[in-house]
Amino acid sequence: MRVVSVLAFLRPALPLLLGLSLGCSLSLLRVSWIQGDGSDSCVDPAALGHGRQPAGGRQQGESLGAGGGPGQGAKGEDFKPRIVPYYRDPNKPYKKVLRTRYIQTELGFHERLFVAVLTSKATLNTLAMAVNKTVAHHFSHLLYFTGLRSAKVPHGMALVSHGDERPVWLMYETVRYIHQHFVGDFDWFFIMQDDTYAQAEQIKALTAHLSINQEVYLGRAEEFIGGDEQAHYCHGGFGYLLSRSLLLKLHPHLDSCRNEILSVRPDEWLGRCIVDFLGISCVSKHQGQHYRSYELAKNVDPEKEEGEAFWGAIAMHPVSEATLMYRLHRKFSRIQLERTNQEIVRLQIRELVPESQAYMDLLAFERKLDQTIMRKRVDIQEALKRPMKQKRKLRLYISNTFNPAKSDADDSEGSIASWELRVEGKLLDDLSKQKRKFSSFFKSLVIELDKDLYGPDNHLVEWHRTPTTQETDGFQVKRPGDVSVRCTLLLMLDYQPPQFKLDPRLARLLGIHTQTRSAIIQALWQYIKTNKLQDSHDK
Repeated sequence: MRVVSVLAFLRPALPLLLGLSLGCSLSLLRVSWIQGDGSDSCVDPAALGHGRQPAGGRQQGESLGAGGGPGQGAKGEDFKPRIVPYYRDPNKPYKKVLRTRYIQTELGFHERLFVAVLTSKATLNTLAMAVNKTVAHHFSHLLYFTGLRSAKVPHGMALVSHGDERPVWLMYETVRYIHQHFVGDFDWFFIMQDDTYAQAEQIKALTAHLSINQEVYLGRAEEFIGGDEQAHYCHGGFGYLLSRSLLLKLHPHLDSCRNEILSVRPDEWLGRCIVDFLGISCVSKHQGQHYRSYELAKNVDPEKEEGEAFWGAIAMHPVSEATLMYRLHRKFSRIQLERTNQEIVRLQIRELVPESQAYMDLLAFERKLDQTIMRKRVDIQEALKRPMKQKRKLRLYISNTFNPAKSDADDSEGSIASWELRVEGKLLDDLSKQKRKFSSFFKSLVIELDKDLYGPDNHLVEWHRTPTTQETDGFQVKRPGDVSVRCTLLLMLDYQPPQFKLDPRLARLLGIHTQTRSAIIQALWQYIKTNKLQDSHDK
């Protein structure tokens, strides 16, 4: 009874137990077949003992062991590597091997860019500080150079003092210092003044596209003062790039340049030194890369500056005050952010919709509308300068009355027929307590009557505003006559500031018909900049 119950309980597990037993038996049988008796009829023991190659064609170091893997002998033992000791010739003197701290130094790698900023006593705590707070953190290696003795260094600035405030001497010491300490670590050297605003990302992108194997003197090319030669120097106000190879060749001639070349401008002195001793002139374009600069006007407003010449500039000069430096940095930070957002949108649309050419065409059309958008910006900026305006309706009331002649009238006035014209008006929905007089809305009023009827000297009725004008609620004109008279009423609004009507041709060109003097000048100047009609020498 118990046996039957046990078998009934184990019956579902019997196939599993039989399978496990059969599997273990077959596995043990297969292992015995693979291992064999440890002998290999294909290998000659004598050959192995004498180091000859086995019949299989493998070297001893490549023989297969019991597990079939490389590096093991026939008995499963690992081969030991052969250590070759270092041999030093006793006849040669011993030299200590010096290793550099960084592997990139040993391999000859250089950093990309070093930036030097020339400052002075008057601008160290203003413009130089503004440079340090705006673009300095975009450069990994930046130093400030000054001629002050024991100058107090502002917080967060690395300053090198040369002890001589002469501009040319400061330039000489700066170039010599750069060669002495950094020429072996960098490929490019950018020298700028503290009254220069530089777009750091564009400068780094420029150096990334230039070859380091050439002598390059790149900046805003200017003619030498009083010279008719073809050579040029780089204007220091807009910064300039020097390649490492040029600096290496220039260093032996620095002392000669200091003693032989006379100049009051440090940038012209350096340019003359490079031209005379190396025969290299400043260029604004090299290897297809342009060094774009922008000269700032006096009292410039960065928010009003537009156009590719401004947006694409690498350096701008002169920056007269620190606040202007901060405003320029805010402007270009906003431009960079807009470009980044546009690029993100473009990539997202291209990924989602491969057939996005229609969107690109839309962007091209949008660029064509820039001129109109710029005009709207000018209108908005002009409106912000004036108090807020509200639109109201001015209702005009024009009426006339006729007084016939009276035959029994004693006075001469009643015996003659006459008519009277009245022009009145008021503001609709005017909630102010003090109502404006009707005449206060106009600068002048002219009523033109029939010239043939009233003659050339009496056919015009004019009213013009003067400083002593008394405001009135309407105008009244009375004339003798008993026939219908055709009148023309001319009203000129009193605009503040005054507005001017443009010639139809100029109105079509600028897109405005009547506007204030400042708005017309701004629209005309904006049209010149948008269409790049300004002479490059007048910028």
